[in-house]
Amino acid sequence: MRSLAFIALIGLIAIPTLAAQSKPLLTSHPGAWQPAPPITPRLPQDLSVGERAAITASVNQLLEIVRRMPAMAPPAGLAVVPHAFVDLLNLDHSEGKRVKYVTAEIVVNLAPFEPVGRGGAVEAVEADRAAGLTLRVNDLAVLLGSETGMADDQGAFIQRPEDPVDTIHGYPVYEEGNGERWVMIRRNEVPFFAPVTAERYMRATIAAHEKELADVRDRRARVPAGVPASVVATIDEAIASFGRRLKNDQDALAAMSPADRAAPVRPGAFSGEEAPVFAPADDTGATAVVYFNPALMSPGLPRTAPQLLSVNISASDDTWPGLKAKLDSEVDWSALEKFVHQQ
Repeated sequence: MRSLAFIALIGLIAIPTLAAQSKPLLTSHPGAWQPAPPITPRLPQDLSVGERAAITASVNQLLEIVRRMPAMAPPAGLAVVPHAFVDLLNLDHSEGKRVKYVTAEIVVNLAPFEPVGRGGAVEAVEADRAAGLTLRVNDLAVLLGSETGMADDQGAFIQRPEDPVDTIHGYPVYEEGNGERWVMIRRNEVPFFAPVTAERYMRATIAAHEKELADVRDRRARVPAGVPASVVATIDEAIASFGRRLKNDQDALAAMSPADRAAPVRPGAFSGEEAPVFAPADDTGATAVVYFNPALMSPGLPRTAPQLLSVNISASDDTWPGLKAKLDSEVDWSALEKFVHQQ
């Protein structure tokens, strides 16, 4: 006869099928958090004592919001397994000289208890998790992937970023290539992307081409004696070509009017030694180059202050039908909104 705990579980989710049937829930095993909050995440070495306390408090604040979800009680046979990861990153995760923020990723897995090995040992097996809830603080990782390879001290250049695929609970939803969807909550209701101006694009291009020319000149200076003349001629030809390309870039920037320099850049087709050319605003085939909008982050706040929050809920509808929708309905979205506005 089924236990009362299992009967209660039916009210939480539909009876699992397929994989879950091959590994039935151990409803005699009490549900539990492993470990129970508060937890102490592993922290970067270069955080101050105050920053360590602030981000640890933020992590546990989010875990408390999760703990209020009825599904995270949890019922018998399931464990809630939390993880927290903290880092110090700029918005585009690059090595550029940009402001870094304390980021956090909180992963909460709803995992079934299963027998492991011999002797009756039982563990929560996250590989067979029923669902997962992931929250990222001050991290725009879901919007990365369309970088052009160019950057300057203000940020990496991005072209054709993904548009939101939906709006849920009043927030935009972005989708990763693997199909995972993320609800994005912002402290500052500004666009995620801001345009790169033509002048800024040209200066970044010139800087990149100056570096390439310096590198090839350095290689030329280190060519040992006895290298065939044809090889040396090829290097010299490359130096001359790179030099002409750089001069064309510089001439193109010098010829720009103030209005041209301030216009959002929409690169057109160009190649070889040509300077970049830009499409007019009415060219529907050209795409603007953008970067992460610095106005997303309020500069007067400490770098630990939560200002961005991404939320992902994952569950297999085949194995745990209806669970993903139930978790979504149980999330306290208003509390998450307050979380990013608390400072």
